Amino acid sequence: GRGVYFGKQHDRTVEYWQRYYAYLEEKGYDPLAEERVECCSFYNPKTGERMDWNVRALTSSGKLLDMYIRAGAEASAVNRTSGAAAIPMDDLSEYLGENPAASAQMIRTSLRDAATAFAEAHPDFIVGIDLTINMRGEVVLFEANAGHVGGLQTMSSIQTGRIGGRC
Repeated sequence: GRGVYFGKQHDRTVEYWQRYYAYLEEKGYDPLAEERVECCSFYNPKTGERMDWNVRALTSSGKLLDMYIRAGAEASAVNRTSGAAAIPMDDLSEYLGENPAASAQMIRTSLRDAATAFAEAHPDFIVGIDLTINMRGEVVLFEANAGHVGGLQTMSSIQTGRIGGRC
């Protein structure tokens, strides 16, 4: 989440972002501009506010180790570094609104299948992948982190009950 900026969030012009992109290239960075993925509906069960969310899945040796949800304010960076909540996958139905049980099972299965396929295709690395379900119900993988992979401590905390799923 470091160095991630949202063009729409900062209310800047296209020209501003073109200059910023050129500046980063000039400084030796390899900037990446991508369209923001609009995730399927996800609501804070306490306030009813819409949230943005994604899943961090950890893979190693060709296997999916585990996954958890990261959720934060709508149109914000959604990662633990930026203060996103860590929510156990078992609590997903509480955040989905209408028909949560059926939706939660379908979403969990889709995400697990995609993460497992990624793990099998990249068995030689420990990888933290970030994925979500878009508004059309499709799994979208938008980042793969190898090397220093965040999420292990959060998963451990979720599994031992030190982090709950409430926002």
